[in-house]
Amino acid sequence: MNTWERVREVLAGHGFTLVPGSGRDRYQGQVKIGTVSVSLEIEITDYDFLDLPKIRVLKRDALPKRLTAHIVSDGTLCYAEKATFLLDRYQPDRSVASCLEQARTTLNTLLHGNPSSAYMTELAAYWSATPYCLIDEQSGLTRCVFGVCTFQNGPQILIAGKSEERLQAWTKKAGGTFSKTFEAPVVHAIDAIRPPSSGTLTLEGATNWLQSQTGSARSLVDLAIGTAKERPSLLIAASNAIIGFRAEKTALIKKSEQGGFRASALPGLWKKEAGRARLETFHCVPASHDEIMARNLDRAAPLTGKRLAMIGCGTIGGYLARALVQLGAGQGAALLLIDHDDLKPENLGRHILGARHLWRNKAVALADLLGSDFPDAQLEAVAAQAQGTFDRLAGYDLVIDATGDEQFSEALNGFALTRIGGAEPFPPTLFTMLFGNGLAAQSYLARWEKGRACYRCLKPRFEGEWRFNPLKPEARETGTAIRPCAQGSFIPYAVPASMQAAALAATHASEVFLDRYDYDLRTVQVVPSATTQVPLKNVERAKTCPACST
Repeated sequence: MNTWERVREVLAGHGFTLVPGSGRDRYQGQVKIGTVSVSLEIEITDYDFLDLPKIRVLKRDALPKRLTAHIVSDGTLCYAEKATFLLDRYQPDRSVASCLEQARTTLNTLLHGNPSSAYMTELAAYWSATPYCLIDEQSGLTRCVFGVCTFQNGPQILIAGKSEERLQAWTKKAGGTFSKTFEAPVVHAIDAIRPPSSGTLTLEGATNWLQSQTGSARSLVDLAIGTAKERPSLLIAASNAIIGFRAEKTALIKKSEQGGFRASALPGLWKKEAGRARLETFHCVPASHDEIMARNLDRAAPLTGKRLAMIGCGTIGGYLARALVQLGAGQGAALLLIDHDDLKPENLGRHILGARHLWRNKAVALADLLGSDFPDAQLEAVAAQAQGTFDRLAGYDLVIDATGDEQFSEALNGFALTRIGGAEPFPPTLFTMLFGNGLAAQSYLARWEKGRACYRCLKPRFEGEWRFNPLKPEARETGTAIRPCAQGSFIPYAVPASMQAAALAATHASEVFLDRYDYDLRTVQVVPSATTQVPLKNVERAKTCPACST
């Protein structure tokens, strides 16, 4: 029995039949939800189940209770979360049956339970399909400006914020241009917005529905109308949704405007027409820098407010800097990027920067790239030899050496030890490094504490081995590619090594400021067959270290 026949048989057992003329994929039937019969249509658009079967509720007006939650505009039922509701393509009959059972459970809640909480959670999606990215925190907003951000190659996004000047600056940094559409007063709901009753989608219906849910002493319909120089509009900010509307002009208002109606009389006319004025609805999606950085962690980003300086914007540093920003660096304090080198064609094979940044300083180009992707991130680029910046590093909370250059790391280590020896502080310093031809990566945090190892302690003898070398003996000789003198030699390895080193350092940096922090030395095997596992550990000083044990 083939896939289609198995699905047809299981649905027939539940009383569903093929819709005539629909091919093999659409079925209609009824399910009993308590004492209520509900007409459904099931459409299987993908038998790999990358898309869930669509289940639509038919004849909704005939149901004894209005369905307010889990129903989109075409009647499709949101019965499961695709990311967690997995279906077996090798058992299509059981998979479709499980979808039908999940739909029954959802409908039972809608018809016989209390769906208000579900509706309130999904209110923005039910209210409107038009999203604006709200780049400012909703708290404290009293008016909100809306408009379009257009980028050079054509795409557009709808954005909203506290002022036109703010949106202009944000858009310019993102590499686009801004055009204002309208602005609206903002009212904050006392609590989560509750489900509306019927007849909401008029100016009068919406303001009546929302009035008691806000702390506004002023009539919302009057607030929305204002001076009536523009169409009445309003934005309601609540814990469960940020929704808004603009009123459409009625025939009478259009006629009065054409006939030279006095401007001072328009507010009164809008108020008389409020019960007939339909709404253009929209919602706002929180998109402030704080919001997008904290979202994936479900808490504040760990590097928020921390003063970080990263030296080296090369193959490791490029990927690392982006991860640091996404972990909160540049929020509340600038992320300092230092590199003296320019991006050359030979760098492109394993760098986060692309062709449009060729011959630009790596730190400056990286700051521009991250600034356009995250316009509210605070970034400072220094296009100079890092040795000349050592003195200013003392004021930071964490210094990251992403050069992967042993000679440079030695110099930075020596400078830090000199300051500490003179009773001057120096911040914890995170060193990142690759071994061999990108076979393994290591990160080490020098905390400059008594008994803790410095960077040189990891390899006390200049001609000797690393104390915690992850490479197997046969893989310890590093191959070097030779090019003409103008290009110089380089160590060949593929970009995954850079990315894994950056990921290791980003995780390490994100944990430095946590109460539960431990393990200063961390290792990742890029090529397991050529490496050995080095346990997470804290490292004691090497007695023979020429840098810190003299």
